[in-house]
Amino acid sequence: MISTGTPAGVGHKQGLFLRSGTEVRIEIEGIGALVNICAWLRRT
Repeated sequence: MISTGTPAGVGHKQGLFLRSGTEVRIEIEGIGALVNICAWLRRT
């Protein structure tokens, strides 16, 4: 699966954003699940 962003109208207008520690889970029954934990990347 390739995730390239958020559809229009989702997130910022509702004030909901992914935060460090948020678990994103995508599951297909009978195949398995993909789980990612969001982490803050500090750029220097």
